Amino acid sequence: MKRTLPLLPVLMVLVLWCLPVAYPDGRIDSDDLLNVAENWQRTGGGPGDFTGDGVVDQADLLYIIQCWKQATSPTSTPTFTFTPTGTGTDISTFTPTITATWTGTSTRTSTPTITLTSTPTPTATPEEIIIDIPGLPEDATPLILVRIPAGEFLMGRYPGEQDSQDYEDPQHYVDIGYDFYIGKYEITKAQWEAIMGTTPWSGKNYILDHPDSPAVYVSWNDIRNAAGSTG
Repeated sequence: MKRTLPLLPVLMVLVLWCLPVAYPDGRIDSDDLLNVAENWQRTGGGPGDFTGDGVVDQADLLYIIQCWKQATSPTSTPTFTFTPTGTGTDISTFTPTITATWTGTSTRTSTPTITLTSTPTPTATPEEIIIDIPGLPEDATPLILVRIPAGEFLMGRYPGEQDSQDYEDPQHYVDIGYDFYIGKYEITKAQWEAIMGTTPWSGKNYILDHPDSPAVYVSWNDIRNAAGSTG
């Protein structure tokens, strides 16, 4: 037969859990909350460290709130208010302030203010970004970069791969430990000309004349030489 746990022993355990670390008056009350306020973020234990973890922090404040029913005083009524400060939607500028005040008779007249600063949430990395190119015609295709997440890929030719070379051996895994961005499309003629100021494809046969067609007859050396000339 299933046995139920007697209610009285359970209540006794809850009471005994709260009382050992209470203020010397044997109760969790306004004096204990003031101890937390006055010793906020202090390390090394002592007054206000009700959880015994060596630092006065949010855990001790929650402990007082949970055990407050052990110390309700008929002449002192606690009131908790939460006041956010900061502007905008950036969580890094949001500071919740917990203020405890009392009405009636109390052995202390000061009002503690405990400020808890929230940890900023990292900003999500965009999947695509658009680079503003000065001089690029408004109707031209913009330079769009896409995010490549960090990860691992297999590099090198596989056995029997068509038109492969010996220097592509052996196949091996390469690990890239960070995200990076790469162009979503080929660099267009309009983009190249706006950045480099040259048209290497001029006079060539079988070349598309549309400014959004891929830039051709260009090389890494062209970019290196242009970068060197600008210092």
